[in-house]
Amino acid sequence: AGLSATNQVFDWIYFDVCFMSSIEASYALRNNTKYVIGSPCEIMGYGSPFDQLLDDLVVDNFDAACRTYRDYYANDHYGSNSGCIATIVCDQLDNLASIVKSLNQESVSTDLNVLSLQTYEGRSAHIFYDIEDYVNNPLISTFCAQLDKTVINRYHTEKFYSTYNAQLNDIHHYSGINFTPDEACINVLDRQIKDLESSGQDSGANYTNLQNQFRELNHYLPSLRNTEWDKATH
Repeated sequence: AGLSATNQVFDWIYFDVCFMSSIEASYALRNNTKYVIGSPCEIMGYGSPFDQLLDDLVVDNFDAACRTYRDYYANDHYGSNSGCIATIVCDQLDNLASIVKSLNQESVSTDLNVLSLQTYEGRSAHIFYDIEDYVNNPLISTFCAQLDKTVINRYHTEKFYSTYNAQLNDIHHYSGINFTPDEACINVLDRQIKDLESSGQDSGANYTNLQNQFRELNHYLPSLRNTEWDKATH
């Protein structure tokens, strides 16, 4: 809110901090910068190799800068093999929000397998998901086409490291931007939990994982409702 009040518009904002390639954060900044560059997951302790990518950044060569960042960690610098990054085109975010709002008017399928979706941290119950994998419907061509215009220069290593589980985690889908699922996803989880309970399958790892995920997303829901992104898409 403070930055918005200044009417300042930057050419770009580069986040050398974890999880800031985020739909909620980028949407809040859309009127104050033309581009956001950041990682959807955790940044390694060494941070960005600015000595290698700054020359490209200052001439707005974001593709080269993002590629350099990924290659730096892919070549095992800092011993992590974990480097994920993307560029968000801020003047495309309102178009994406409009499409997502239309999608949100439709009910989310109760067949959605939340536990199999791409996430960007190693928590046992996740809060940062890949937005494209969540939508995950090849028939929604308008969403995919708009996402391609909104999130560019998507580079990632084969896996990402998370301090939450102290290991490298698989990347099976990468849109380059994270988001936190809203009430529709929570309702799907609730329905799946109740279905398991009514069928006598309320035990085992799957049931426990669904419960944990339901509680985690439900915990963050009040904060999510206060974001500009949530207001624009509902």
